Amino acid sequence: MNEKIRIHCITWLIGLSQIYAWATTYYLPATLLKIVPQEIGQSTFAMIGGFSWALLLGGLFAPRIGSWIDAEGGRRPLTAGSLLMGAGLLMLSQTSGWIIWYFGWTIIGLGMALGLFNAVFATVGRLLGQSAKTIIIRVTLISGFATIFWPITTYLIQWVGWRNMLIIYSLPHIILWAPLFFFNIPKWIPEQAASDTVDAAA
Repeated sequence: MNEKIRIHCITWLIGLSQIYAWATTYYLPATLLKIVPQEIGQSTFAMIGGFSWALLLGGLFAPRIGSWIDAEGGRRPLTAGSLLMGAGLLMLSQTSGWIIWYFGWTIIGLGMALGLFNAVFATVGRLLGQSAKTIIIRVTLISGFATIFWPITTYLIQWVGWRNMLIIYSLPHIILWAPLFFFNIPKWIPEQAASDTVDAAA
């Protein structure tokens, strides 16, 4: 495959995956917290703590994840991130109280650390070197369309309920994005190879 075409394919793969990842993790509490606390008899304040905990975990693990990506590229981290986000959503779908809720957000938090912007941009930088700036801008712009999932999420909740909505949202992470990352993101590119990639794509 022509190197320039391959780079564009990776850009769209990452960009579209980010739309889905942000929509089904970071933006999810805006909808869920209107429904779940009342249904399971917990306070909204206690439940939003699960999301805050997930964000805290992402910050704590970010340095180690960055080192992992720097050492061997983003294939395994991004794949693991998708699997964890999917597993976390499945866990949330079984929520009966705050313990399972927090456990689900713990898994999602690790998945977000491995699969959202910090990890993605580190991967792009590792792959493309000097040309990464343009790709990062494109991925950021594409990812902004994640907000289109707000009405979709609301519709799914009304149609199948919030638990089934979470199960539905978990599946693409596991059966679509994880395999796509594993088979399309190079495991590792040495610095010289990254430099050659930049020249080929110019």
